[in-house]
Amino acid sequence: MPIKKQFAMQLIMAWLVVSISASNDGNSAAVDATNNISDKDDYVPGLNAGNYQPFNSGTIGDPADSPDPITVAAEQSMQGEDSDMGEFTSWGLLPDYTLKPDVSAPGRDILSTGNDNQYVKMDGTSMAAPFNSGVAALVIQRLKKTNPNLHGAALVQAVKGLIMSTANPQLDINSDSNAIVSPRRQGAGQIDAGAATASPVYITTDDGTS
Repeated sequence: MPIKKQFAMQLIMAWLVVSISASNDGNSAAVDATNNISDKDDYVPGLNAGNYQPFNSGTIGDPADSPDPITVAAEQSMQGEDSDMGEFTSWGLLPDYTLKPDVSAPGRDILSTGNDNQYVKMDGTSMAAPFNSGVAALVIQRLKKTNPNLHGAALVQAVKGLIMSTANPQLDINSDSNAIVSPRRQGAGQIDAGAATASPVYITTDDGTS
């Protein structure tokens, strides 16, 4: 197991919610402009130099490919019909066909702190992951009040489950048929802080994960 992924798993076992940016490596070529298969040897994710990679062309790597942390993709800071995914945000699937990213959060033109006591607008999944971290903190606060006997990895899993289960799937603004953006890009959808801190239930799979 890669060192970063192993460290992320250790943090989960230590009862910490881990939020990881999906990285900024662009599109997953298996579903992007297949007519541009021009240079299989020099394929670069997000560009048109081939748009092909054998087996699986997902662009999410270690440690964002860890199963238990929350992997966050970047979308524009808009709502409704103006919302869209950042073209730079990485796609899934993982090589074992696990679905990543898990959710999406604002990552375009985010006002953040900069050098020399300045504020700057920044793009990237590194802007989206802190948004998820803040929501996770609110969900933990809620669960400690409503489910005080929930501890350890079970608490971490409940936080991830609530955030994913209450996310809002985005529509593809570039589609004429109001198609939903592929979960390979957005995961479960846009994080909804209000819903995540209010929902009485969340969804899990047969193995107990979200």
